[in-house]
Amino acid sequence: MHGITIRSVELMICERYGEAVWERIKALAGIKMPGNFLVTEYYSDSVTYRLVNAAAKILGWPTDIIWEQLGDYFFDYVVEYGYNRLLSVLGQTPVEFLENLDTLHCALGRVYPIRPPLFRCERQDSGAYNLHYYSKRPNLEHYMMGLIRRTMSELFNIKVEMTLLAKDEEEGHCTFLIKFFKHSVTLEPSTEVADGQFNGSTKRRTSVLPAVPFREPRISPVTFAVLCPFFMIFDRSLKITQCGNSLVRLLPNILDKNTVGDRKSWILTDITRLIRPWITLSFAGIVEHQNSVFLLDFPDCGLVGGQAGLSFKLNGQMLYLPESDSVLFISSPYVTTLQDLSLKGFCLSDIPLHDAKRDFILASENFALEHKTISQLEELTQNLQHTTKKVIEEKQKTDKLIYAILPSAVAESLRSGTPVPSQRYASVTILFSGIVGFDKFCLSKTGQQGAMEVVRLLNTVYSEFDALIDSQHSSNLYKVETVLDKYMVVSGAPNVLPDHVHAEEIAVLALKMNRCLRGKFISGNTPLRITIGIHSGEIVCGVIGNRMPRYCLFGDTVNMASRMQTCATRDGTINISQSTVRCLQESKEENSQLSFAKLEPSGKVTMKGKKEPVKVWILGETITSTTVDSFRRKSKMCSVS
Repeated sequence: MHGITIRSVELMICERYGEAVWERIKALAGIKMPGNFLVTEYYSDSVTYRLVNAAAKILGWPTDIIWEQLGDYFFDYVVEYGYNRLLSVLGQTPVEFLENLDTLHCALGRVYPIRPPLFRCERQDSGAYNLHYYSKRPNLEHYMMGLIRRTMSELFNIKVEMTLLAKDEEEGHCTFLIKFFKHSVTLEPSTEVADGQFNGSTKRRTSVLPAVPFREPRISPVTFAVLCPFFMIFDRSLKITQCGNSLVRLLPNILDKNTVGDRKSWILTDITRLIRPWITLSFAGIVEHQNSVFLLDFPDCGLVGGQAGLSFKLNGQMLYLPESDSVLFISSPYVTTLQDLSLKGFCLSDIPLHDAKRDFILASENFALEHKTISQLEELTQNLQHTTKKVIEEKQKTDKLIYAILPSAVAESLRSGTPVPSQRYASVTILFSGIVGFDKFCLSKTGQQGAMEVVRLLNTVYSEFDALIDSQHSSNLYKVETVLDKYMVVSGAPNVLPDHVHAEEIAVLALKMNRCLRGKFISGNTPLRITIGIHSGEIVCGVIGNRMPRYCLFGDTVNMASRMQTCATRDGTINISQSTVRCLQESKEENSQLSFAKLEPSGKVTMKGKKEPVKVWILGETITSTTVDSFRRKSKMCSVS
């Protein structure tokens, strides 16, 4: 099917049920296509059927109901595309409209490579109508019912009762019974034939005035052959008896003696092939489908004395002539461009001045260019939408990465393009941790396999730590960096916090880091242990680098926290400096998170860069069998020994 049909399916689902439902329908139908369906593209019929079947399953409705909804919505879609003017002039009455649906599809067939259906309307004695619908595509009868009901309602303001009477799947033929409900509307045309007989669906009139006088002057066959250079007349045996001048020029022997027999003219089926409507080429079939546009193919002009290998097509109207019991085919070349006209052996002079085909061919040159431009523009728009979606997805990934490696406040500034100046913080608390025996572990692991074990160990430890400082647990903690087995965290920057708050955040984190590694082993039966150092003081923070920006901390406080960690003498030790202890003591009147913890003096330690030994405290737990969260509900302050 053409993209205009599938695009209407997509729009209807999205407008009525939402884009999320449409994506589910596409997934169930097995349609893996980014972006939207293109109006100017041609898609397999199976794509539409799969989408409709998937929609029926997800929405919980019968497939027939989905098809009717799509037919109803398609009217809105074609009106939006500007076809409302064409629909409004297709017929003055509902019956005329139905009889001229073939004309509409033939016009669309010149623009879109579609295989259009066929319609034939018959009046019943009851005043109702039988609409015969022929289509090579199966199971579209309910789609057509929804479309016709909506069209009759919008164009003629009438209600239509439409019933499926019969269906021949092999022939692709469906018969509908149509009843119109609004008596103020003229349902059928008032044209009639001269002898008062009814043909096709034309209303029978017993008393009429002739459109032309019955007597002379009449037009001569020679003049008519000039006026309509591509006409043909054939009798019930389909023997060609007359034809126009241009047709004789292309097929010189068309009226001469047949080389096969003694007939004085050719049989229509010998030299032509009926392309549209797709019925058997017979006299009765032609008369029955007079309201259809006929397309005849002449595959080889050389067969009838013309240029060998030259082929052309004629499209036009079949008209029954009761006075001679024959059929008149008034036609014109089926071409759309000047190039087609030349390749098929025609000249512009072959087309009479009164034939609108002249203007159509000349206008189609510009239309073809416009249609190509529209197709390219639609494809470009589709690609742009797809690229924009990809850019948004990549931007989201970039934002996620920035927020993962930088504090949220800093990330927001960088994302908005605002410079992030360096800043001094009077008081923060910094934590350093290291794995006990990590150097020895690395030396024992050689080769590629050993390196993988080292990576797995670090990933295990850091994943546990990252989970503890996740923003969902605390927005006051920020992981600064990891270097080998060293893990660095800060609280109090860039979000400024009271001294006792950032000190408690880091102290609680240190205890939880120790606890989360219990039961894990570095190798064999050797337990996985860490040492931690904590120090509070003044720092300067800033974003370093453009391509890979990093939030860095500078100052003696960083060095002191690192040395607190390296001077730990026992596995699992948490060393805290005197400045951090003072910060913790400030929270005596507050509800502390450290009600389960205790502090013990460890003595003084000589550290590099310090003239005097530094007093060190050890942070531990008073009750190890109770979880951290349960202790947070207590309000005692840690005991400072």
